Amino acid sequence: MFRCPDGPDGVIFQQIPCAQGVEVELDVRTTEWVASPRGRSGQGRGSAKAGSRDQAALGRAARAERKQEQACWKAGQRIERIEAELRRGYKPSRGERLRRQRREQSDYLREFCR
Repeated sequence: MFRCPDGPDGVIFQQIPCAQGVEVELDVRTTEWVASPRGRSGQGRGSAKAGSRDQAALGRAARAERKQEQACWKAGQRIERIEAELRRGYKPSRGERLRRQRREQSDYLREFCR
């Protein structure tokens, strides 16, 4: 990449060498670090990224809500399956296990679902 003069105050970058006989003088100064203005005010170049981060957070929240709704639906389905098995008949040890599972699923629904 070549940096070539373009008019009195302009500069152009190109992939081929500059015209022969033209010498470019560079103004080399000491570089100093300056604090980013984004860190303090939240405005400037980073504000567009903040909007996309907000959109991503909204998307994650929506996915989490859908996942929770699905978990609640599955818990309800498990309760229905357990109750159907309790109605069908069971051995005593199996009945105790089924009632415990039904209690756990009901507690889950009561705690985490509407």
